[in-house]
Amino acid sequence: MAFETLEFVVAAIGLIGTFAQLAYLKKLAFRIPDLPLSRQADSVMWGFGVSYGLMIAIGFGMKLLAPSLGGGAMVFVCAFGFLGLVVLAYAILYLLMLFRFGRQFEEQAKLARELWSQASA
Repeated sequence: MAFETLEFVVAAIGLIGTFAQLAYLKKLAFRIPDLPLSRQADSVMWGFGVSYGLMIAIGFGMKLLAPSLGGGAMVFVCAFGFLGLVVLAYAILYLLMLFRFGRQFEEQAKLARELWSQASA
């Protein structure tokens, strides 16, 4: 029981860290400015955060309640499986978004080099 609770707390802390990272990326995209990228970061932040949080909670509930539910545990298993697919879809969107951020960072670095070379001349 103590190990499951510790596992839940660690997963929740990881979720909070991921949520904070996505919130920072949203603000960073807004400052670039790339509003579609900022909106995508907001969508991924909420979609991934909520679905992964529910997956963590259902997983914890399954560990605690599944032995006492018997055949009723199938509802937890189906919900967990569905949320796993949703988390996977948002994880793919997350990776695609990071590639877009990489292209934006390269473009912004190029613009900064041009600006600084003009300023020093």
